[in-house]
Amino acid sequence: MNKNHTKIIYSIFLLLIFIAAFTGCASTDPSKFQKKIEQMPDTDLVNYYHGINDRIKDIDNKVRDEQVLEKNLNKDNSFVQSPFYIGGHGHELVRERELIKKELNKRNIAY
Repeated sequence: MNKNHTKIIYSIFLLLIFIAAFTGCASTDPSKFQKKIEQMPDTDLVNYYHGINDRIKDIDNKVRDEQVLEKNLNKDNSFVQSPFYIGGHGHELVRERELIKKELNKRNIAY
């Protein structure tokens, strides 16, 4: 085997490890959170839902304020600067809110 083949095999090996680690971490998060909300009492779940909504509104207002400031300063408005991109804090809150809504609907609780 020459050095090029070794480098290619090594690169493929690292890529497979990265993919396995990434998919393993990503697949366990929703189930942990799902178990957490399934064990919550009804009032705590509703309060948690409203708290997430308030936090999402705060993030959204902050993003809007920053966008207005950027437009006034003639800066480039980038999508990645938003916390609602995939992997961002806002996106995670929206995902959690959807899981909580499903749990509230399952329990027939108005929110």
